[in-house]
Amino acid sequence: TPAPNGIYREPTAPVILPGSEDAAATQDGKKRIYWIRLEGELGTDITQKPIRDAIKDARNLKADVIVMELDADWKRGDEEGGEPLPNDAANFDEVFRAEDITPIFTQEIRKEWETPPKVVFWVKQAMAGASLLPFVSPDIYFASDARLGGIGNLSIMMDGVGDDVVREKQRSLRLGHVEGWAISGGHDYRFIRAMARIEYVLSVKYENGQPVLIEDFPSNAGEELLTDDGEKGNADSLSARVSGTGNDVLTFNARTAKALGLSRGTADSKDELISALGLDRTGVVLKGRSERIMEDWSEGIDTAKRRLKRLLEEYPRITPEPPGEYTDRTKARGRRTRALDEIQTILKQRGEGLSPRWRGQNGIPSEDQINTMKEGIKLEQLKDRK
Repeated sequence: TPAPNGIYREPTAPVILPGSEDAAATQDGKKRIYWIRLEGELGTDITQKPIRDAIKDARNLKADVIVMELDADWKRGDEEGGEPLPNDAANFDEVFRAEDITPIFTQEIRKEWETPPKVVFWVKQAMAGASLLPFVSPDIYFASDARLGGIGNLSIMMDGVGDDVVREKQRSLRLGHVEGWAISGGHDYRFIRAMARIEYVLSVKYENGQPVLIEDFPSNAGEELLTDDGEKGNADSLSARVSGTGNDVLTFNARTAKALGLSRGTADSKDELISALGLDRTGVVLKGRSERIMEDWSEGIDTAKRRLKRLLEEYPRITPEPPGEYTDRTKARGRRTRALDEIQTILKQRGEGLSPRWRGQNGIPSEDQINTMKEGIKLEQLKDRK
């Protein structure tokens, strides 16, 4: 839980009390379902530390199924909210932020659990970098109004930087990395390509009720266009780009996700999802600590932001009172060093939830800069004379 200064305290292991639902689930053979709600902004509210703590809690409770309820919309502005952004305004480099989280599901659970649980992603909103997370799981479900997409800027990334060959190589490296996640989750890598590249054309036909993807425009009435080339008359309007209803890039909704085989079904409530999983009679939802873990993390990020701002505002004012005797100067340097120490502690424990954009906007120094500032204080003290 967060302390007043934003420092994170490691959660303690849960205790299963006799007679509780969690205890009953371990005794009557029912499948134990652990729920984790991921809500907010990727890299701020949705980040690896609280997810790991929730997964640890699920392991202590011997969960058989972990449901990741993903509700990560995509708006302009960190704190004040704002309007949804168009699909091609995203930064595909959020793949690197998602990359810090995906190993939890692709590697750590398999290594740390004696019997790994089934991990289910229930998508409510998964825009921008958060859209990449569900692909690591073969078990994806959508809410009826869900969207998954918003990474359609890959083709225009780095325009004007270097030559065409270098730019295309960098784009291909990024794309191939994420396509690997889709393949590991049992999904077609072309879904990622259609979500990310404006010029990529993808259609689908159905044979015996199964989707068959075609990397071309439809050639007959039995084929459906998913994404066009975004050229001239094919370019989406701004409203279509924002709403995700255009076809320059692929934005999944409940219908397309189910039809294309990305989603196993549609559910609009916990009960509906549990029923879709076939666990309405054979499963029990554990009363774990995930909700408190996620809330504590988000609250702690807010506290850390406020504290960092205050420390940086106060830092220049930490000076000795006139006439500035040696003892006063020494005390002032000590206070400055302690302020820098506190900044480092907050960044170490909460830094993963502070986006590069927020750090830049608020002048948060890097670790190297802070160390340089502390060394400067030491040198000042050594040179000072009574």
